[in-house]
Amino acid sequence: MYSVNINDIYFFEKFERKIEIVLKDKRISFYGSFISLEKMLDERIFIKCHKSYIVNISKILTIYKDEITFKDITNLIYISNNYKNILMNKIINIR
Repeated sequence: MYSVNINDIYFFEKFERKIEIVLKDKRISFYGSFISLEKMLDERIFIKCHKSYIVNISKILTIYKDEITFKDITNLIYISNNYKNILMNKIINIR
């Protein structure tokens, strides 16, 4: 059992039925539905950017072409064309 501060989450990554929570210094895995997870998350903080990723908008450092880099971690994730416009519009409206 883990207690995780929502603001410490960089992104969620899906591998079939397994979901990983990516934090600055560790990953926490659990089994669940990405659709259910997405419904539980605050849409002002998190957004789906790919069928396998839900990102914390405040942790994004750069978006270049189809890639997202994050503050303080070296992970690189991809944005699918289906979600790119939604993500960009949300970021523009927040900042």
